[in-house]
Amino acid sequence: MVLGTATLAAQENSLALSVYGGAQSPWGDLDAAGTAQYESGYNVGAAASLVVHPNIAFRAQFTWARSDAVAPVFETASFSRFFYGGDLRIGHQFENGLQPYGFAGIAGVRISRQDSDDDAVNTPAARLGVGLSYAVPGTRFSVFGEAGGWYYKFYGWPGLDSYQWDGAYSVGVSWDIDLGIG
Repeated sequence: MVLGTATLAAQENSLALSVYGGAQSPWGDLDAAGTAQYESGYNVGAAASLVVHPNIAFRAQFTWARSDAVAPVFETASFSRFFYGGDLRIGHQFENGLQPYGFAGIAGVRISRQDSDDDAVNTPAARLGVGLSYAVPGTRFSVFGEAGGWYYKFYGWPGLDSYQWDGAYSVGVSWDIDLGIG
């Protein structure tokens, strides 16, 4: 997860651009029998947040995650998951530069094996998480950490049909651009 956000440095009517990376971890099995699951992996991504109030932003993000999966239908294979979507971020700014926040939104997930796009599937997803950002004093930069996840139905391969929670733990940096509106 997911992921850049606006910070105390962000003002109304600004655009916050973020990059991030971290760990990807499954919170469930890929099948009802519990014989197929993702192993932990990594994620990297970028986001753009439209800050409409210092505590409220709308964010569009793209995250690429890679991890192995173990299942009887294919033994072990590396999978890429491309998460793309938007969310609403609501936080509270403190004068010391810290801003805790929560986010929720909708997304899509494209799931494919490492060396083949032939059997790739796309599915809708929900997104939910929390974060903490810190505005670097005297700059328009902030650093942040997030914990969140995507909830979606894994399908497209025989026997893999469970709902999946993919957890993401990310750290990143964000740069705020004043749009000069208002």
